[in-house]
Amino acid sequence: MALNFDYSKVKDSDRLFEYRTSEPEDNNPIVGSGWWQEDDGRWCRYQPWFDSIIMLSMVLMPAPGWGITDKNVEKFVERLMMYQAVNGPLLVEMDAEGKTQGRFVTPEQVRSLVGLKINVSTVPENSFRKTLMRGVEHLADNLRNK
Repeated sequence: MALNFDYSKVKDSDRLFEYRTSEPEDNNPIVGSGWWQEDDGRWCRYQPWFDSIIMLSMVLMPAPGWGITDKNVEKFVERLMMYQAVNGPLLVEMDAEGKTQGRFVTPEQVRSLVGLKINVSTVPENSFRKTLMRGVEHLADNLRNK
């Protein structure tokens, strides 16, 4: 099943996009959405933090599923913070010298997405915690082998 989402009920949804007037040089993403050209000639892509939340919703989605709601947003935030604590920041930025640095998706960014519909079902608490523990076990294995 394809991963679909609808942001039409998200307040100020235009902030979920980044726009450029000419074709971006970085039109070859490592992860996430690439750039596309709008009818008005502008180049557009989803903000990387928004793209990351969409992709991770398959692992994080608490009840009730099928989107980020007033009822589940704090649980979604909790799960995202736990996931990033184990796996590291979701975003990577590159400075002018080409050095990379991780950046975390914030609770405020998640809370700003109330109203987002995503066609993923609920991930039960025990399944989420098993996924998290696999990450912890992987980290422990890496430390043991150093």
